[in-house]
Amino acid sequence: MGISNTTNNKNGEGEVKNNEHFMDEHEIRDSLRDKIVKNRRLLHERLHGRRILVGSRERTIEDENIEGDPLPWIEPDHDIDHHRITRHGEDKERHEFTYLHMESLDKDGYYTCNNLTDKWYEWHIKNPASISGFTNPSHSYEGGSAFLFQDNDRYFKDIDEKISVYFAAASPFQDPPDFRTITMVRRVPILVPVYNMSASTEDYTSIKTDDDLKQLIIEDLSGIIELKAWFDRIPIEGCCVIRKKRLSVTNVPIDNVNRIPEDRMFESGNSIKTCHGGYWLLIRKDKLTSGEHLLEFSAVSKNYEVDAKILINVLV
Repeated sequence: MGISNTTNNKNGEGEVKNNEHFMDEHEIRDSLRDKIVKNRRLLHERLHGRRILVGSRERTIEDENIEGDPLPWIEPDHDIDHHRITRHGEDKERHEFTYLHMESLDKDGYYTCNNLTDKWYEWHIKNPASISGFTNPSHSYEGGSAFLFQDNDRYFKDIDEKISVYFAAASPFQDPPDFRTITMVRRVPILVPVYNMSASTEDYTSIKTDDDLKQLIIEDLSGIIELKAWFDRIPIEGCCVIRKKRLSVTNVPIDNVNRIPEDRMFESGNSIKTCHGGYWLLIRKDKLTSGEHLLEFSAVSKNYEVDAKILINVLV
């Protein structure tokens, strides 16, 4: 497990407005909803009655459409019916275990899923592919399964304690599911992407503008077919984040997780400017009680799969 402190910046001095570089919740919903529905319908029409391979399991496209509806993940916070009647007739609290998209952790209202995903990407992109949990399945992974991010200048809004969040990642296209163990020595939230994508000019040299990079991410995220997650076997849902203005990340290793060629990294001075988007889980810290917990999630899109189980051992 790695530990990092952010640069001290008392009371947020010199910071840009918290969320101006991100699509707002209604923009996300309006950009994705119709595309997701259309893509799922087209796949259903083309693959009706046929079997597809998800991992090593054969399933019908009808199976994918019955469970794991991605649309609740893109609903704006204030539009969410928190107590929703599921198809099984059960009354469940949709965000009992996860923070809402714009629900802040700190007293200043700075750290929501938006800005935390920026910090996650900085960690992710700077981590060499040779030791990254994203590029190394658990059976071949010798590094720590989580990273403890800390900000020494901000405090949780409910207690006088400095902001810390565990960052985690799982390797896609694994069958059986990618299995990780996280040992927590502090009771703080955990942030993990269920499905995500980043796009920079260094990755895609023919794409030059923020808007075109954003559109590439929207097209990718709209290909989602199924999103499912559980905390201690209880179904949970997360949120969708899309950064519409590029994030600058320096000190990117040659052995980078995006596999950007060495000559491009040399030309960019080992830095990239990237937009990103994804479906995320930010687990509430009060649900991470002492003992062991199991976080499970899976995602299937037209071009991507992830299936993971994370055993969380809370030593607090």
